Amino acid sequence: MDEFQLVKRTLYPSKVKSLLFLLLTSVFVVIGIFMILEGEGMGWIVTGFFGFGSLIFIVNMLPQASYLKLDGVGFETSSLFRKHKYNWDDISHFGVGKISNNTMVMFNFSSSYQKARNARKIASMISGAEGALHDNFGMKAEELAQLMNEYKRASSQ
Repeated sequence: MDEFQLVKRTLYPSKVKSLLFLLLTSVFVVIGIFMILEGEGMGWIVTGFFGFGSLIFIVNMLPQASYLKLDGVGFETSSLFRKHKYNWDDISHFGVGKISNNTMVMFNFSSSYQKARNARKIASMISGAEGALHDNFGMKAEELAQLMNEYKRASSQ
């Protein structure tokens, strides 16, 4: 079996998926506008809510707004330009979990990681894990969790 190579790698969310969500939210914006034109007050809520959602999908498609960077030291995620960086030693393991119908990569922190302990306890009570990636970055959750576990394993050798 070949030894796993710790190369820097950057993964991005699926543009097709983002465009489909943008299209869907835009359809609801148009429906909301028609509701407003017909005098329905609820149209303002529909237009505002889905208009905000459309804006989020547009921003998240901008370069460097959303990504997962992997290297020999750890990983960095960015969502709506908010970045979080973790060392491989900060994480005990990666697995796959489900929240509603969303299958995602989840993880627990190592016992030596002391940041945000209360928030991690709450997250664990809700989802069964202390943390999760916000996207699967064009991969199946199982494949991405396996890839991240390989990076973690190779970094400790």
